[in-house]
Amino acid sequence: MAENTNGPICRLPSVINEYLIKNGLGSFVPEDIKTMIRIKEEIKKIPNMEIPLDSDYLIIETGGSIEGWGAALYKKDNKYASKSSEKLCRYNSGKFKEKGIVSGIDAEVLALRYALESFELFIIGGECFTLRTDCISIVKFFANMKETKKRSSLNR
Repeated sequence: MAENTNGPICRLPSVINEYLIKNGLGSFVPEDIKTMIRIKEEIKKIPNMEIPLDSDYLIIETGGSIEGWGAALYKKDNKYASKSSEKLCRYNSGKFKEKGIVSGIDAEVLALRYALESFELFIIGGECFTLRTDCISIVKFFANMKETKKRSSLNR
């Protein structure tokens, strides 16, 4: 997801937020200022976002956890272009509106749903796109579905 593009910078703001909540705004020390400068420098390295064209192949990458969800929209020239040619177009993240999410798989599935809703304008009317997730349970589920369909078609 966006972590692939931004690397460890994604974790820095949460560290600072936790510190500020615990210690208050007036308790910045020189080490905190160094961290803020480091974040500022890392932000400058984030690539500019691209505007996807109708002819571009789109990839939606998602991630979900009990704390929230995140999604990134990438584009590349065609379906078979290398992953290194992908360019970031949009990203979105947030907390879940639903109450009572009890498992990681629930969070991952909801992350997929929110991602599709977030990037709906870009994917409607397109031929196809890739939906990428790091949730091994979802990947295994679809692999099993594919295998089951294959077996049932052989048994006919």
